[in-house]
Amino acid sequence: MIEHGIDPAQPASVLLVENGVGYTESEAAIRVLREFALGWRTLAAVLWIIPRPVRDAVYRYVAKRRYGWFGKTDVCYLPEPGESDRFLV
Repeated sequence: MIEHGIDPAQPASVLLVENGVGYTESEAAIRVLREFALGWRTLAAVLWIIPRPVRDAVYRYVAKRRYGWFGKTDVCYLPEPGESDRFLV
């Protein structure tokens, strides 16, 4: 994480490392969306059009408020045996 500019003690963003290159904020999120089904890939393609400074500002706005909007849990969700095909590995 440090080599990509993120302090592991204070992670403020998502970090995606792809082929040895680190991506953060909106760029990481869009690259992850490209791996999902067609509708999400289409959304990713549309989001690439928006200039990165604008995308990152929106990303930070949502990231700062997400727990207030969606809540926060103390543990991660563990899928039931029949649900494993719905999750990325």
